[in-house]
Amino acid sequence: MCYRVLTGCSNQDSEKEDKVEIKVLSGFPLDFMPLFEVLRVNNCSYEVKEEANWVFGKDMYLAEFESKASKEELSVYYKDLLDSVDEEASFDEYSFEGLIGEQRVSVNITDEGFQDALGTTVNISFGVPKNKFAKDNKYFGEYPNDLIDQAFVNSAFRYKYLEDNYYKLKQYSIAYQTIEAPEVVVAHYNNLYSGKDKFKTEKDQYGTTFTWVDGEYKCYVRYTDSVSTDMLLLSIQKEL
Repeated sequence: MCYRVLTGCSNQDSEKEDKVEIKVLSGFPLDFMPLFEVLRVNNCSYEVKEEANWVFGKDMYLAEFESKASKEELSVYYKDLLDSVDEEASFDEYSFEGLIGEQRVSVNITDEGFQDALGTTVNISFGVPKNKFAKDNKYFGEYPNDLIDQAFVNSAFRYKYLEDNYYKLKQYSIAYQTIEAPEVVVAHYNNLYSGKDKFKTEKDQYGTTFTWVDGEYKCYVRYTDSVSTDMLLLSIQKEL
């Protein structure tokens, strides 16, 4: 989905209007969460979880955009939009959480954006209402599920779809817990994909990352080995 913001400048001879397309995910509830004085949407995402015991609820939208409004104006606008502010969960006047009805909202406003930022950077996330909780992520219709083996599943699925307008890519991500031994997980993905184009393995103190290219897709597997919970994150990227 996109809509147009009209910006203009004038001189003695003429007045010029430039049309800027602002892209958000189809179905993004702009009536519920307006993007105040938006100049550019850097990215927008939607995630669905299998379990509902999260602070923001089971499913949520996230968006990063740049606004021509000041930090102060943005803070006032979004605090007025909230029914209540959760002071215990808020950091300061530019980073706060609250509720609209039963939906939790998080807002972070900063001057520290991209080097070519058009204005003030705003990150917003909010849960969807319970009557709109979904079993499947509605943006996964074109997910190429034959590119990465979804192995060693235990629990806690999260399906996230992101469109990044700044870097011109879309990304599908699936995260879940596993109880398989680290050496088994690493050997499995190494054996499956070591022959793929641009295959690379990187290890650090927290786990192992595999990356490779499959046609027009960039594939990524991140295995995190921790004392409490081992996690697998599968991601697939494609240019928009």
